[in-house]
Amino acid sequence: MELFNWNGVTNQSTRNYTCGYCGTPIASEKGWNANRKGLANIDGFIYICHKCTRPTFIDQTEGGKQTPGVVFGSEVKGIPEKEVHDLYNEARSCTGAAECVNGNETLGCRN
Repeated sequence: MELFNWNGVTNQSTRNYTCGYCGTPIASEKGWNANRKGLANIDGFIYICHKCTRPTFIDQTEGGKQTPGVVFGSEVKGIPEKEVHDLYNEARSCTGAAECVNGNETLGCRN
């Protein structure tokens, strides 16, 4: 994966979060801030992950909602079938999946 080189990055207040792209727990202070038109207070931040260099938006007007959010579940190593591994990772990243269940022989999602 190629890393991004972001332009115009400034120092923000440090924020701890888990990157929604690579899953790394980080504390980042690099990115941008934003306010709503006509208002002075800061309402949003975009932080850059220092591992994968992808951006995360933090919306202060939504109680600090993070986009993209943290991927559901944990990475599973040792799945021998590539199709099953890919399906599992796709299910983890689906925003509509409320609960994913995996076991030794089964893999499925239910809402």
